[in-house]
Amino acid sequence: MIYLIVDFEANMGHLYPNGIDEIIQFSSGLYEKSGTNSRINYFNSYIKPQFGIQKPIRELTGITLDLVRDAPDFQAYVSRLQNNFYESVIFVSFSSHDICYFLENALKYKASTRWIKGYMDLQEIVMYDCHLDQQPSLKKALSLFGLEFVGKQHNAYYDVLNTIRLFRRIDNKYPSLDRWVYDRKELLRKFNLLIRYDREGHLIVTKSGKKILKKVFFHYKHRDVNFILNTGTMKKILEQNFIDRHDKQYIKVVRNYFENLLFKQETNRFRGRFRVH
Repeated sequence: MIYLIVDFEANMGHLYPNGIDEIIQFSSGLYEKSGTNSRINYFNSYIKPQFGIQKPIRELTGITLDLVRDAPDFQAYVSRLQNNFYESVIFVSFSSHDICYFLENALKYKASTRWIKGYMDLQEIVMYDCHLDQQPSLKKALSLFGLEFVGKQHNAYYDVLNTIRLFRRIDNKYPSLDRWVYDRKELLRKFNLLIRYDREGHLIVTKSGKKILKKVFFHYKHRDVNFILNTGTMKKILEQNFIDRHDKQYIKVVRNYFENLLFKQETNRFRGRFRVH
C-alpha cells in the first residue's frame, strides 16, 4: 500500500476574487508499506499564490512573499510530485479540510487528481478510537496516542512529520486500515466542490458551487435553464466535478439553483419597472 500523507498552509479564500483557500505550502510524506516494512520519502515546497499572502497568514505561518516569489505554482508542483509515484496512492490528512483545499486548488488550477485512488481522514479514526464527540487538534490527537507534538505549529512541514508519527501509531494498532479508506467514488461524492450532502442527508449546492454556477448563469442570463444546462461550459463543469449528466438527483439540484437565480432576476426586473422615481 502507498499512502500520501499531506498537510497544507493556505490563504483565506473569502477575501480574494477566486474565492478559494489558495495553498501556499504543500508538504507530504510518501509512505510505502510492504508487510511489516515501510519507507517514507518527504516532499516540501512553498507554492506561489495568485493573490499574494494576507498579513494574518504571514504572521501565523511565517511564510512571506519572498519565500513564495520563486516557488512553483500549484499545478506545476502537483505535476512534479506525481513523478515520484509509480501507481495511484491513498491521500491521507488530519481532518477533511486538507482534501477540500486540495480539490479546490486542483479544480481552479487544472491539476490532475487521477492519481488519488482513495482518501483517509486520521481525525475520523482518532474520534472513533478514543470515543470523542468533538474534533481534536493534531496536538491533542498525538497526546491521546502517547506522543508529543514535535517542531513548530502552523508549519506544514512539521505538521506532516507529526501526522506521519500519528499514522504509524494507528497503523500499528489496526491490522488493516481498509475500513477507513473512502474509495475514489466515495471521496468525490463526499467532498464534491459543486454539490454534496449536508448533515441531514440532502443534496445542496456548496459555497464554491454557488460561485461557479452564478458565473455561468450571468454569462447566459438571456437564455433559459434548459439551454444553460446543455452548454459546453456546463457540461465541462459537471465533468470536472465528476457528476454524471444523466444523474437525475444531481441535475435536479443544479436546475433548481438556476431556476431560483432566474426567479430573482425576473423579480428584480419587475420591481425596477414599477419603482417610483
